[in-house]
Amino acid sequence: MEFGRIEQFDEIDFNLGSTPNISLHFLENLEKNQTKSLYVGGTGWTMPEWVGSWYPSNTKPKDFLKAYSQQFNSIECNVTFYQIPNFQTVNKWKSVVPADFKFCIKVFQGISRADDFGESEALFDQFISTISHLESQIGVIFIQFPNKFSIKNQLKLMKWLDQLNLNFPLLLEFRHTSWFQQFENNPDFLNFLNQRKMGLVITDVAGRRDVLHQYIPNDTIMVRFVATNQPQIDFKRLDDWIDKINHWYSVGLLNVYFFMHSFDSNFVPVLVQYMIEHSNSKWITNKLTLPTFFENDGKQLSLF
Repeated sequence: MEFGRIEQFDEIDFNLGSTPNISLHFLENLEKNQTKSLYVGGTGWTMPEWVGSWYPSNTKPKDFLKAYSQQFNSIECNVTFYQIPNFQTVNKWKSVVPADFKFCIKVFQGISRADDFGESEALFDQFISTISHLESQIGVIFIQFPNKFSIKNQLKLMKWLDQLNLNFPLLLEFRHTSWFQQFENNPDFLNFLNQRKMGLVITDVAGRRDVLHQYIPNDTIMVRFVATNQPQIDFKRLDDWIDKINHWYSVGLLNVYFFMHSFDSNFVPVLVQYMIEHSNSKWITNKLTLPTFFENDGKQLSLF
């Protein structure tokens, strides 16, 4: 992810800060005693550089998704941002992954970045019709709006969201500062999302700390964690996230999707391993299996 990427981190405050009262209010009012769930993964499965390390040495390109799903329990699916897959492709994805694997689907850019956003339903209907073939293996659908999409578009967005009838969580990713400035003083839009069981994406990236908000209008969050690729920094950041999410779980949060981004793809599984190993003993949620590292002879090793 190039968004918010910088090279120097000495002046960056990576502190997560405090949770807004309105988020705690939403979480406290969720139904209690429900099962908590955690999904951690990366942003792509076409990783030939993982063959012989995170994928078995004999893995063929056609089997990359299957190999990925044997290491991780979810994926931030960005391929759908660039084109709408056909039914055959989606059904193939579904057929090669475990039943409890989750796809978090990014909405096609022809929808989210269209100049006439909200005025045409046909393309979104086509997108949803195709993606719906994943059925229960959809974690969330998320819409990434362009940097220029400001609070001036709120009424148009609300009108569009209000006519949707989806069977899975929808999350919104904003990049224009005006949204977060408004949330501090005016909860109307957050209440709107809460009433429709919609939510927001949280992005933790060094160069744009404003998008590291903690507004949680519903029971599901998705975090896009962008690594600095300096382990001493990133592991500390993950430790802070583990504590933060554990607190949210204790208040009422149910579902967390946490995805690692790095310009070095080989660092992604290391981050996933670290987070799972250091959270399994703390979180009041499902215990996850660690991704394993394959030596060239096929023997598996744990990195920690």
